[in-house]
Amino acid sequence: MQHSSGATIYEQGSGWGTFRCSASIQLRVSGTLVTASYLASCRGGSIRGSARARIRSATTRAASYNGTIALQGGTGRFAGASGSASFDGTINRTSYAMSLHIAGRVRL
Repeated sequence: MQHSSGATIYEQGSGWGTFRCSASIQLRVSGTLVTASYLASCRGGSIRGSARARIRSATTRAASYNGTIALQGGTGRFAGASGSASFDGTINRTSYAMSLHIAGRVRL
């Protein structure tokens, strides 16, 4: 976690798979609903979008969630990118460390 402000959490990290990217995510939590905006910076450009998730279960130590992602455009080789994906993951409620699995399609 980079920092938090009220019900907003700011995360930075990296992702790999089809593309290897650094990512920054701003998560807003309201009850069991989490909304987010993200920017993934990859070699040759970036991809931006939004996400929406529901917390499935939570304890004082961790929470698990699942939801959907919408790609809303990009720059460089990702200009005009669109697509959608589903995801699921967990977050440590003490350290805010996150794990996330994403599966979907990107149109370039």
